[in-house]
Amino acid sequence: MRKPTKKQCLRAAAVSAAVLLAWLVWSVATAPKTLYDLDPDDYADSPELKTFLVKLKKDKTFRYPKRSKPQDQRFFDICLALAHTKSPKYTQFFEYLYHVVRMEKGYEWKKLLDGEYYLDEFANAKSYACWALRDMGDKRALESLIVMLGDKDWLVKQSACDALGEIGDKRAVEPLIKTLGDEDSRDRRVACRALGNLDDRRAVEPLIKALGDEDKRVRGSACDALGKIGDKRAVEPLIETLGDKDDGVRWDACWALGKIGDKRAVEPLIGMLGSKNDDICERTCRALGEIGDKRATEPLIGMLGSKDWEVRLAAFYALGELGDKRAVEPLIKMLGDKDEDVCEAACEALGKIGDERAVEPLIKMLGDKESRVRWAACEALEKIGGKRTVESLIKTLGDRDGLVRQAACKALGKIGGKRAVEPLIETLGDQDNVVRTAACEALGNLGDKHAVEPLIETLGNKDEYIRRTACQALGKLGDRRAVEPLNKSLTLEEGLRNDYNIMSIYHALAKLGDERAVELLIAMLGNKEKYVRQAACEALGEIGDKRAVEPLIGMLEDRSPWVRDTACEALGKLGDKRAVEPLRSVAENDRVPDVREAAETALKRLDAESGR
Repeated sequence: MRKPTKKQCLRAAAVSAAVLLAWLVWSVATAPKTLYDLDPDDYADSPELKTFLVKLKKDKTFRYPKRSKPQDQRFFDICLALAHTKSPKYTQFFEYLYHVVRMEKGYEWKKLLDGEYYLDEFANAKSYACWALRDMGDKRALESLIVMLGDKDWLVKQSACDALGEIGDKRAVEPLIKTLGDEDSRDRRVACRALGNLDDRRAVEPLIKALGDEDKRVRGSACDALGKIGDKRAVEPLIETLGDKDDGVRWDACWALGKIGDKRAVEPLIGMLGSKNDDICERTCRALGEIGDKRATEPLIGMLGSKDWEVRLAAFYALGELGDKRAVEPLIKMLGDKDEDVCEAACEALGKIGDERAVEPLIKMLGDKESRVRWAACEALEKIGGKRTVESLIKTLGDRDGLVRQAACKALGKIGGKRAVEPLIETLGDQDNVVRTAACEALGNLGDKHAVEPLIETLGNKDEYIRRTACQALGKLGDRRAVEPLNKSLTLEEGLRNDYNIMSIYHALAKLGDERAVELLIAMLGNKEKYVRQAACEALGEIGDKRAVEPLIGMLEDRSPWVRDTACEALGKLGDKRAVEPLRSVAENDRVPDVREAAETALKRLDAESGR
């Protein structure tokens, strides 16, 4: 066969390029330019979605809000329609729906409606609909998502499993357990993952059975799920799984045993420290630290000599968690290691153990050439304390590294006492804003009235974070001399429209006995910034004024899970019975697990208060 000439090759390349260009031009010309250009008849298999598109055709003034709220009924309905579409069109429009529901910056309804999307054959509409329903966390989607478990497309089934696990409705447990019997190992794997997130004891025995699955990924996911659920019935089966033929599964079994924390696993895990796989050794060290049994001390000390630095770091962590003083001398020796990560980890472990024998060696590390090591030494000395420690930390306020000086301020704020007040006042003039902020906080924590005037002067600082921390410190000190300066500072912050600082001043004034400040803080609960609303909830919880109860109950429906979480905590602190039923409702129905947990914690606190 003759080799083509250079001229023939160039001609063939030109023809291919022309064909590609023509295809691109045709694609651009025929693709919908906006959401209004989508043909409703293309979605005849989904009446709800077709109706939505027909409405757009008839009424082009139809608009969603710029940012869809999770509770938006219309958005929920369209996602539900997508989930039931039998033969969805593959278009990036649906990916945009997913991003909009997550309220990510840059994804606005106006952009979506006006054409900023493109066709994409890989954007599976059903999967994106499942993910959107998951992030909305609305339990009305439960039945639809359970139906999706029977979809022919594996990606859709995976998305439905994940959504059911994240929404957290226990009615999904039985359908997911049934999915553990599917032929496709991928289905079984994602079902294990979802059952772990649901944390229901009914799943324990089926998951134990899954430890014997033929697919290693299913066995690993079963280990992970059992670790999350934490049921003691899984301990012996997981110990057996430490002998699995796959390294990844053995790693997962170690992780799960550490999370369950049953001491029956200690000896088998100690045996795993002899593994040739460094990843397994590292995970085993951490698991032993989580269990906290001192039988592991000597074996873990032996792992400090491992050639793998990650194994050594895990051994340091575990020894710190165990708190066994037999580890002090070996850890002190490791302070001389050439690796800064090892020295930092050794400092941290010694700080957790809290033995005074470590004080002098740690003080010596304050002069180490690596700033990270000096920072870790400050942290460790803060936990151990002592007069010698305080003097050394005062000297460290002159360290060349700002983060080390910050750590010294923090430590002195906890253990420095009156001896540290004047050095910290001088540090208010540090060139580094982070250090000055830390000095303000430390002076507030020490509670010495000599700091009042210097902190009042700091209210005029150009840096908003320093001013805010000075306000908080003055609130803690509780000296009435700060009332007038704080009110003057309030005028400044209102002029700058700095809501966070305004809220901090209200908080400080409330602590100083200003009755008006509580009402002003309650008003801040309506601020557009979630961080301000969250901080206002926290402040009202700390102040303890009963006027805040009803407004805080209202915040349990805030769109931000952070705000709802903090409102739960604040209501728990206030100890008012009016919060019981609203908190119970959040504990049962909120779509975010952390918020439900915060509500349960608050209810336990209220029960304890009423039982006194």
